[in-house]
Amino acid sequence: MIKFANNNITRIHSFQWSNYNRGDKATRLGFGEGLAEAGDRNKNLIGLGADITASVGMNIFRDKFPERFISWHCRAKLCRCSSRIASIRKIPGVSTYGVLQL
Repeated sequence: MIKFANNNITRIHSFQWSNYNRGDKATRLGFGEGLAEAGDRNKNLIGLGADITASVGMNIFRDKFPERFISWHCRAKLCRCSSRIASIRKIPGVSTYGVLQL
C-alpha cells in the first residue's frame, strides 16, 4: 500500500515475494490444469486455442478432452467462434497472445 501525504510517497507496506509460495510451476501450466479441472466439472466447457496451444498450457485440456477442443491459426475467427459458442449456452475457454483487430 502506498500512502500519499503532502505530495510525498511513503511506502507503508511492501509485498514480500519470499512469503509467497509459487512452487515450481509456470503460470501457463496452472492455467491449463485449471481449464482441464473446470472441464471435468462442466461438460459445457469448450476449449479454443490458436496456434500457440502448448505455449499457454491448453494442450492439457486438448489431450484430456479432444472432442471439446477447437484450434485455428486465425485468432480473429477464434474469438468470433467463441461468441457463437456462448450463444448456444456453452462455455468458451479461450486463450491466445497478441492484439486482435476484428
